[in-house]
Amino acid sequence: MGSLEALTEKIIEDGQNQAQKLIEKAVENSKKELEEEIREIERICENRIKEAEVKAAELYHRICAEKEIEIRDKNLLIKQNVMDRVFHEALMQLKNLDIMEYKELLTRMLLDKDLSNDILILPEKYHRPEYDMDSFLNGLVGKDKAPLKTVYQPLAGGFILMRDGIEENYTFEAWIDVIRQEMEREVVDILYGEET
Repeated sequence: MGSLEALTEKIIEDGQNQAQKLIEKAVENSKKELEEEIREIERICENRIKEAEVKAAELYHRICAEKEIEIRDKNLLIKQNVMDRVFHEALMQLKNLDIMEYKELLTRMLLDKDLSNDILILPEKYHRPEYDMDSFLNGLVGKDKAPLKTVYQPLAGGFILMRDGIEENYTFEAWIDVIRQEMEREVVDILYGEET
């Protein structure tokens, strides 16, 4: 019986050893599988982090670009408002010329022109006896030429010269519009020291 017990013990011991080896192998295989899964998850996480970083950078650049455009538009609007005020103030100063300044302006603009068959349209505010505009204007035309035909209308300032039915508009509003178009870039450079 001793040998049966020894044999049984040997079988049990061998079974336990085999079971232990199987358990160790299963644990080792599980560890390997788990390590592979961990590496796969880490790789997936790294990829997702990289994708998130790329998307975040794209989002950051898009938001920055949108804000730059928004700031540029606000700056342009502010500059446009300042320009409007500058040209409006210039127009107001021109509209408020006193009679001496107005006569000086007419002298500079009309002295060298042949006005013999022209009609000069002037603002009504200068049609006063004390201004003596007819004598002044005929002095510009010259003594040996026909008197200048003068008409007074509700102009804000400046004058209109009619030649053969064609109007030459020298009103201050027309001047400001032309000057503004010609000088807008220069005025922006002076006011802001930069190009837009």
